[in-house]
Amino acid sequence: MKTKILIIINIFLISLLLITTFYKENITSYLLKSKNKTATIEYETIKFNENKVIDIKTDKIYDNEYEAQILNKEDNNYYKIIDVTVANNKGWLVVVYDPSTVRIMKSHAFKTANNSGKDNILDMTKNYNAIIGVNGGGFYDDGVVSKDIPFGYIIENGKIIYQSHNHKSDLIGMSNDNKLMLIHATGEEAIKQGMRDALEFGPFLIQDGVRKTNLKVSYASRNIIAQRKDGIILFLVTEGASYRGITFDDCIDFLLKYDVVNAANLDGGASTQLVVKNKLLNNPKNAYGIPIKNGRTVVNGWGVILPN
Repeated sequence: MKTKILIIINIFLISLLLITTFYKENITSYLLKSKNKTATIEYETIKFNENKVIDIKTDKIYDNEYEAQILNKEDNNYYKIIDVTVANNKGWLVVVYDPSTVRIMKSHAFKTANNSGKDNILDMTKNYNAIIGVNGGGFYDDGVVSKDIPFGYIIENGKIIYQSHNHKSDLIGMSNDNKLMLIHATGEEAIKQGMRDALEFGPFLIQDGVRKTNLKVSYASRNIIAQRKDGIILFLVTEGASYRGITFDDCIDFLLKYDVVNAANLDGGASTQLVVKNKLLNNPKNAYGIPIKNGRTVVNGWGVILPN
């Protein structure tokens, strides 16, 4: 009887050794870290055959590491901030779980006599009580002075609050049902189609899951708004200070990994600003490489405004 038991144990151990050896190259254990300003989540995962990702703590299974980064969160988290690298440039991916909290922000005045109407994003987030803020659309610059005159349309709560022309243009906005809308239209046409908040800029990068092609090749710090099919809004902001900058194609390649279906370029370069909880995360510099304390003053932006 003892001999039979020993034989069974030996067979089991040999089988276990063979299985472990066979799958050794296909099972990789690694640590994924997601940073959230309300909670820091660290979870260990095992990746099987470079395909599925399993969160050991919750037994949740994700299709890949990018899904795990986005979807692993605490129940009460409205957002998370993920440190990323895009084409060797430092950046941040802001994940906003409730798209209804994404709202237009504007500076305190337009078209003043001394161009004093602009605000930096730090001030805008304070004025709107926004927990997150990024720069938005463009403004007129005569090469000498950056004016407090927005370029194109600004729509807020379904009304045109400013327009510098009345023709069709590329509008980036949020709809009444909290979808990221990218349309070529007048402000009036956009509102009829359900636009809640909007500003004018571009180019569009991804539309209905299809990447745009033949985009101008230029390198700069970037500021991108995007949305996944599940409604989650993403802001991709990359650093310009001490970095070469990235192209639009770099942005598209990065965002498609996160299953983005719509994405558009916002005003970047020296205007790029990411504010989280009253703190400017990036390091804006002007065209001469001189740091811009607290960020450049601009005319509008996007804010994440939580419900009271």
